[in-house]
Amino acid sequence: MIELQILHAFCEEKNKYISYRTYFDSILSNVERELKLIYILIGEYYEKYPDTNTITNDELFAFYKYKYPVSKDASMLQELMLNIFETTLQKSLLTDLLEQLKERYFATKIVNKLLPVVEGIKYGVFPDLKSEIDSFTTTQETKVSDGMSPCIMSVGELIQETILRDGLSWHLEGLTDIVGTIPIKSLGGVFGFVNASKTSFCIAAGYNFAEQFTNPTDTLVYAGNEEPAERILLRFTQTATGMSSDGLMDNPDKADELLHDSAMKQIMVYDSVINIDQVEYLLQKHTPRILIIDQGTKVAIKSEEKDVVQKQHLYNIYRTFATKYNTSILTVSQGDANSANKKWLELKDMYSSKVAIQGELDYAFGIGFIEDDKSKERLRYINISKNKGPMGKVISHFNKEINKWKSL
Repeated sequence: MIELQILHAFCEEKNKYISYRTYFDSILSNVERELKLIYILIGEYYEKYPDTNTITNDELFAFYKYKYPVSKDASMLQELMLNIFETTLQKSLLTDLLEQLKERYFATKIVNKLLPVVEGIKYGVFPDLKSEIDSFTTTQETKVSDGMSPCIMSVGELIQETILRDGLSWHLEGLTDIVGTIPIKSLGGVFGFVNASKTSFCIAAGYNFAEQFTNPTDTLVYAGNEEPAERILLRFTQTATGMSSDGLMDNPDKADELLHDSAMKQIMVYDSVINIDQVEYLLQKHTPRILIIDQGTKVAIKSEEKDVVQKQHLYNIYRTFATKYNTSILTVSQGDANSANKKWLELKDMYSSKVAIQGELDYAFGIGFIEDDKSKERLRYINISKNKGPMGKVISHFNKEINKWKSL
């Protein structure tokens, strides 16, 4: 059985287990009970003894006896473990065996769903087939690449790519003074309560970034799921022209003239971005310098995980995308009820995230405001609640009509 060879490979080298367990997980429900138990034991052993990189037959059986001291299946499990460790496997065959095993089980599941249709006793199974094919595709996408290689650079190249690399300043001078420019291959977050002007903040920041693009092929993509694209585009237009809605209606020709030489041509606005495949499509299509996702927490992924774990998985995908597509991703999310009518928001004020999202972010800005004080209705209190560098606070005046922000 190829399952025995795979389990032997997992025991031989921890890195093999880490690299390929996703494949084995995808077919775990079809593996025999005893083999499934041994697979779980291997994972638990590596978790309990993190400095261990290999497991011997004696160690695995001793761990089994430690976990299940009164088990009646000890003799059978001991014999099965001996069979596992007697198998041999060439390293180059491991990937092929895993792919063979995975395809065989997925094919079996699909055939079992089609048989009742062929026999005329059941219909309407094709949506389920699509789900099976999507699951198979997802495991294909997580395949470990043989082309992985370490980063090798001279000191001069490191200085050029990190220290001296041109960055993009924020739209608020006070913000740039504290956190510096927006880093490439980074994941950031902006959060706040309802009406905190999170979207306006990101639009103003986004347009300011686009104005600094030095390459005509650089783009900023705004991927929304909260408001229609035309409303977002209107806010970008107001930001670019410095004209209010009334001003645009009174003098559209002037607005067109101002937009002609503006950075708007390098800004792409989308709405209804509600799943992770759409996000990756936009990254592949535009390879943007900046991607803003509003709201980042409302993007769906293929997962049966619970809410907090699922959000962590989602934001881990965002982080992976930032590196894979050499971009900076800025996400928007809501603040919880405690962030209402509050100046300085902290990470704990981010809605329904606990530590899931915060742990994945490189930086986070909480936008607070005092709603019940008319004298402060145009003030926004920006707390740099997470940053790989200096922390601080910025008070900004917010001109809603033309979406202009100014540090105070």
